[in-house]
Amino acid sequence: GMPFQQRDNMLRESTIAQDYWQSLINKIMKEERDDSNREKKARFKHEHDSVELQKQKNKLIELLENTIDKNQHISPTNSLNSSYENYPMS
Repeated sequence: GMPFQQRDNMLRESTIAQDYWQSLINKIMKEERDDSNREKKARFKHEHDSVELQKQKNKLIELLENTIDKNQHISPTNSLNSSYENYPMS
């Protein structure tokens, strides 16, 4: 009964894929018909993306600053210096 099972799974997967593409194509065609709406959507999306990018950038900067702050408390240069004092550079 194994080959049948495999064939059924493959059939099911290909049907799912076909359904997916079909719905995708339908969606695109519908949006193509509604041209002005698409323009508006694109502009909105662009603005939205810009805002999102700005937010992400701010988050990254915040993270970096926090990391730097933490590292300054540890003060890696001090621990390095103390270990090198015993070995004068020739």
